[in-house]
Amino acid sequence: MAAGHKESEWPRKCFNGHKNWILGWYESRTLYLNPVQQGSRLVKLAAFVDYDETASDEPVLVNIDGKFFLQYNRATKFNVHTEEKKDQVTVTEGTPGISENRGGLSKDDQFEVEDYQDSGETLIIRVCEDQRGGNNDPDIMVISVGMNEIICGQPLTNVLTEPPTEPPTEPPAPQTKPDSYEIKIQVKHDRWPEETAWTLVDTSSGQIMGRQKENSIFEDYQEIEKVYTVGSGQYKFKMTDRYGDGICCGYGKSRIKA
Repeated sequence: MAAGHKESEWPRKCFNGHKNWILGWYESRTLYLNPVQQGSRLVKLAAFVDYDETASDEPVLVNIDGKFFLQYNRATKFNVHTEEKKDQVTVTEGTPGISENRGGLSKDDQFEVEDYQDSGETLIIRVCEDQRGGNNDPDIMVISVGMNEIICGQPLTNVLTEPPTEPPTEPPAPQTKPDSYEIKIQVKHDRWPEETAWTLVDTSSGQIMGRQKENSIFEDYQEIEKVYTVGSGQYKFKMTDRYGDGICCGYGKSRIKA
């Protein structure tokens, strides 16, 4: 997620909530809220560095109307060298192409937006509790998100919801399943392509349908495209980085598309 580097002391830190959402990181642990329509909610926000320890109802990213993004910026593990808003809930305002840091919240801090979405009411985001995990449990911030009220102390209501979609204008046409499908994988590497590896696996049989091993690409910023013909089923694409920080940013505008 941060830029790769071969120096051992290179800082290990990550993107803000808005950029993580754009990149599709933590999609399965994103909570979508619309406080004007849904009312107030009390949620537990897990540190994104503890993603692997989270339960299915423990988001690491909260998306409020696609405008404000909340993330627990725990300064440990692969985010240990973060410099700003350490161990706070970061509030990022996102617009197309722009992320603006609107503040960091510790326990009992709050962030307000008056006349939110022309509702005449104030959006209030308040950190109620700071809970340290353990025994494979994530660190948690309990947060109240509501209009004109703070509901700290009420029962938790975490439910991961799908992003809002527009209703179709006409009924969809009946679909038939083809006998085979094409999976196209496109990767633009960064300055350290030899660190990158990936596999495409049939989850039902465990068969590796395609792969790229470490130390198989040595040309900086090289772009590759692979197309695989597969049958109906479920397939898992997994990419790894030997340094552990992904492909990005200061070492080239890299990308992955499957």
